[in-house]
Amino acid sequence: MNQTLFLQWSGLIVQFVATVALIWTLIVYRGILLEMQNQRGALDRQVSAVQEQVELARSASLAQNTLSLINYLQSSELQEARRIIIQKLAKADYSVWKKIEDRVRSASEVISSYDVTAIVIRLGIVHREVFLDNWGPSIEVCYEACKPLIEELQKPQNRGSGYWNDFVWLYEEVKKYRRVQIDATQKAS
Repeated sequence: MNQTLFLQWSGLIVQFVATVALIWTLIVYRGILLEMQNQRGALDRQVSAVQEQVELARSASLAQNTLSLINYLQSSELQEARRIIIQKLAKADYSVWKKIEDRVRSASEVISSYDVTAIVIRLGIVHREVFLDNWGPSIEVCYEACKPLIEELQKPQNRGSGYWNDFVWLYEEVKKYRRVQIDATQKAS
């Protein structure tokens, strides 16, 4: 199970690095093309075509990254870990389940997966709304069930306040996003 998650993480990291390299290359290329716009008329059509290609490449990259993250989150190991949190840990007292190694492992896997999801969303290399819409309820339940573990590990004597802080950010973003959705629905009624 850990090797599978390692391979999935490795794949996600490789795709992330490739995406960053692609985006930087495209940014540099776009800068060169913008300079060429100062030249005469025929270049205008070429610049427009290149800009379309950059946007298409960016859109394709965004879509590919989104699909990669979806595949990662939909792995059978993470689905099972989320099921354990939603069906068992959310209803149990932390003082009880923190002593059960499998439960803590499941919680750690889910927290880590959502922490990575938050990082990728913050970088803007995936479609944010896909994850807030489709995983929002899971993020809320998992965060609330795992909050005592997160807080314990964020203590200075343990791993510190930066540990899993992106999952905390993601939880807050889901809450804001869902409030906006509810407000929009109520205004439309």
